[in-house]
Amino acid sequence: MRRSIIFGCVSCLAAVVGCSPSSGGAPDAGGQEASSTFDAGGGGSEAGADASAEASSGRDGSTNGGADAAMETGSGDSAGCTLPSTITASMTLDTSCNPWIVPSGGTTVAGTGSPVLTIDSGVTVAFDPGGYLAIGDGGAGGLHAVGTSGAHITFTASTAGPQAGNWNAVEIMDNTLAGSTIAYADFDYGAGTSGATGSYQGPPGALVVDSSTTTFEIALHDLTFKNNQGNGLVMYGTDVGFAAGSGNLSVSDWGTGYHPFVVAANVIGNSPGGLSTGLPTTLTAPATSNGSPAVVDVVGGDGQGGGTNGQAVVQVTQTWPAIGLPYLVDGDREGSGSGMQIEGTGTTSATLTIAAPNTLQFLAQGSLQVDPFGSGLANLVATGNITFTAASASPSPGIWYGISFLLQNGGLPNSTLSGVTIDWAGGFYSSNDSSGNTFYGPVWLNGPVLGSVAGPTITGCTFLNVPTNPQNCAIVATGVSASSLSSYSSNTYGGTKACGT
Repeated sequence: MRRSIIFGCVSCLAAVVGCSPSSGGAPDAGGQEASSTFDAGGGGSEAGADASAEASSGRDGSTNGGADAAMETGSGDSAGCTLPSTITASMTLDTSCNPWIVPSGGTTVAGTGSPVLTIDSGVTVAFDPGGYLAIGDGGAGGLHAVGTSGAHITFTASTAGPQAGNWNAVEIMDNTLAGSTIAYADFDYGAGTSGATGSYQGPPGALVVDSSTTTFEIALHDLTFKNNQGNGLVMYGTDVGFAAGSGNLSVSDWGTGYHPFVVAANVIGNSPGGLSTGLPTTLTAPATSNGSPAVVDVVGGDGQGGGTNGQAVVQVTQTWPAIGLPYLVDGDREGSGSGMQIEGTGTTSATLTIAAPNTLQFLAQGSLQVDPFGSGLANLVATGNITFTAASASPSPGIWYGISFLLQNGGLPNSTLSGVTIDWAGGFYSSNDSSGNTFYGPVWLNGPVLGSVAGPTITGCTFLNVPTNPQNCAIVATGVSASSLSSYSSNTYGGTKACGT
């Protein structure tokens, strides 16, 4: 049902409420009346029931009462209509009230009625300092923010002369409704790094997607990020994915020590709903920004299971695509000693395949562990022009530990390293033989103490910048069959070798 609220010049001047410059009915000296309306879509559809905002000087914007939203003059430097702290009924933001202001305390779209916030093309959503827009946080809620190529939606700061980080984030949280979409939108001056907002506790980003309890996918396409303080796009949840059609994501800059893209390891090549193949390949970013290189930062994410020492975990069979940017294996952003594990769950195996060409970078003392608990349910497959290397701009031999395979329960014969390059690794994995000699190198094949098993296929690989070590090893093989060890002679060791212990 449509309700038209008509109010005159006198109340406008007295309360300064609801008088958007673009409302089409601003009062004048002749006493002409003005009206202000917006649409509240029902059930995720833009064609839902219409509601209108009631202009009242007593409205504080704390809640929309399940029916309508407060409209006030924004507290920033831009006049507009202020959103309430909680939206519990579906509504549409259109250009009749531009910009729409998100207050410093943030706005959450959630409720028992599963509200959907629809944002029309050409709309500007301006955030007061520290503001954020949370979808599905603490209750079901959806977002349909779809602009056009000629009329993008803009998420920006409300203040005059904005600075990077003036506002925090658009947050897509656990209870976000299926079908939520953000397309043809620009994210400017956000990703504030002053602290977490709402219930989100992950790395700062202008747009963050986070769920560890509910599986869903979101369509993200034709988005730009610029003048942001932290990261650009953060896909932090382990139960979220990119819906089909996602792509064309462009980050122009990011803060010192941050990255254009941050993605949980378990969803890079995996979409939990099975509708897409994970991370889109159409990602663009300049080579560096504020001294920080352009990478896809691989983290453990919210709700990861089984990782140790701050490591990320791949638990589902998937392929990491070649995207033109390196993958920085960062674990849970704990710095030194982080890395990644590949491990299955229950009786389900997990195979990580790296598509070529590709580069995986590791922090100091970082590592890649295949089947670290010896379940026999994990494999690594990397073939062709793929480099495993250090993330440091000035690395030294052995700065990162390397790649280990725990060869219990019959070994890992389905794991393959073929034609890849392993550079600057070899600082950790070690084994002692019966004479007390210590062996360590970039690749550690950790087989049984008694007997032997088949090792993974390692052929045609190149080992560079291996640290000097007493036994001169690049591959350390413990409990590996003689036939497997013999096959490792096809690799290029640069003065080192494969060592059996």
